[in-house]
This record gives sequence, C-alpha cells and structure tokens, in this order.
Amino acid sequence: MRVDRAELARVALDGYSHGPTASTDGTNVALAKTPDPVAMMLVEGVSDQIAVETLAAREGRNLTTDRVAVVPIGGAGAIGRVLAEHASATLRLVALCDAGEEALVRRGIEASGLQV
Repeated sequence: MRVDRAELARVALDGYSHGPTASTDGTNVALAKTPDPVAMMLVEGVSDQIAVETLAAREGRNLTTDRVAVVPIGGAGAIGRVLAEHASATLRLVALCDAGEEALVRRGIEASGLQV
C-alpha cells in the first residue's frame, strides 16, 4: 500500500494554525482546549506544539485530560510577555526552546521573578 504523504500531512496537521498568525491562533486554541490547565508547556512555535502533542499521543498521554496546555508563543523572544500574562503561583510552567535560545529564555524567566 502506497502512503500519500501529502494527504497524511494534511490529516496530521488538521486543526493546527498556519500562516503569519499561527502562534497567536495556536495560543488561543491551546488555552481554549485546556481552559484551566494545571501545567503549561511553552514552546516556540506551532511545529514544536505539533511535535510535543504527537509524542504525547504516541506515548498514550492525553494532555487535555491531564490539563496540560502546550502553548506556542511565537518565538523565544516572547517569553517575558507570555509569562506576564499567564504565570501564577498554582500553574506549573515548562519552557521548551532551541538550544541557541536557552540564554534568552532563561533571562526572560528570571526577569519575570520565576526560578529556572
């Protein structure tokens, strides 16, 4: 049986945002899907969100049921703004970024008053 890669990609990406507003749209969708999260994983972009959610599904995890929101933030430089909007004493936060962006993300987290 021949796999149609274009169709497979279309189905796999169905429901995910794309284009210039992808991260903003992705953030809104992620928070609507998990309106009262106990944990929030901040990722740079929608492709990172897809990777994390795909891996979780492959491992049999339902992040929505677990109340974990995987939120694309539009790049590592947005970490401070996102933390100002969403950080709380009861919310567990995880940030996933490219190795080259670690220092920027670390500074953003520290500037927000949170511990790395």
